[in-house]
Amino acid sequence: MKKHNVERLGLAAALLAVALPSQAVVTDDLLTNSQETSPWQDCLGSDLVSETNGSFNPNSIEGDGCAYRETPAEENTAYTFSCGVFSAKYASITLAFQNDNGETLATETTDIYDESLGAAYSVTLTSPPGTTSAAVGIYGYHNSGFHGCTLLLDQPDPGPVDGSIGGLSWFDGNDSATNDPDEGGIEGTPVFLYSDNAVVAEALTDEDGNYYFGGLDLGQCYTVRFESPDPTLELTAQGADSLANAEGFTSEMCLDATTPNVVDVNAGFVAVPPV
Repeated sequence: MKKHNVERLGLAAALLAVALPSQAVVTDDLLTNSQETSPWQDCLGSDLVSETNGSFNPNSIEGDGCAYRETPAEENTAYTFSCGVFSAKYASITLAFQNDNGETLATETTDIYDESLGAAYSVTLTSPPGTTSAAVGIYGYHNSGFHGCTLLLDQPDPGPVDGSIGGLSWFDGNDSATNDPDEGGIEGTPVFLYSDNAVVAEALTDEDGNYYFGGLDLGQCYTVRFESPDPTLELTAQGADSLANAEGFTSEMCLDATTPNVVDVNAGFVAVPPV
């Protein structure tokens, strides 16, 4: 989205006002289904974003730990911004709205004061009249991290509440794509549910590596995407019990009265080979 620098600085200041000075890392992109979403940008006084590609380089982080992205938004609409957060003492996520003059109209922040090993956090806010864009901001102390950051319309679960999709994330010790009895589940794996190319739900696997999406529409088709829960892990080859491809996506699954509940939508992970 093209904006005057003064407009961006005004919104950056609003986002930075909720942060404390330190460092943070975001590991993936904001998902908004919009081609107009800006790259990640530094808040005032922050130096997290590489000037060459608009991304984060954890090897050269200096200064404050605040960054934000902007995307077009509709007025009088409820939005939810959510992230999986690894928090070291303190982190926060912020959602803000501004008008076409670059004036900040509303902001809302979710603070994470306790250490978190990857729990999901969200902030929901309705855009005021005159809103033309939204900004999402992240902040965290050194060693904090963010993944699966998503901006969605805050809509109720679709009905009827009949269908479900569930499965497992596990450590594939022998890289066979088969879930052997001695291979345990992986807790905290980010899992996203897509319908019509949009994220409609997200979850983190439980302590046994399981996840579950309920309340899904019959007659609707869905796709599941897995993300690595740890930079030392990568997806195993697709096949046998591991249904995710190299990008983490499964094949499309359509729910109906005959097959309302799809189980064993699994993904195996292996250790990243040492360099």
